[in-house]
Amino acid sequence: MADKLRATVEHIDEAGKGFHREALHLGEFKHLASPSTPRVGDAGLSEALSVLSEAFGLAHELLTGLVDTHGTNLRGAASDYHHEDLDRRKMFDDLMGRAK
Repeated sequence: MADKLRATVEHIDEAGKGFHREALHLGEFKHLASPSTPRVGDAGLSEALSVLSEAFGLAHELLTGLVDTHGTNLRGAASDYHHEDLDRRKMFDDLMGRAK
């Protein structure tokens, strides 16, 4: 694999690892995104606060999943580039071997 391509593939893979790390960190803060809500004097307001807290928790889960998915996609792309280069090199070597 050419040095520039190798460096690019490694950067893509490292970016994917970074996304995975961030998803793990986001997951650690789930309890902060959806805290339990205290009851207030108004039942309607208490219910609205509870629903809002649940919505924040769901949004946090979706965001964490999205970040993790992007990490998986980046790592998959790096792997694809690496295998594509290996396949082309093997094909080239096979063709050159037959030409001898």
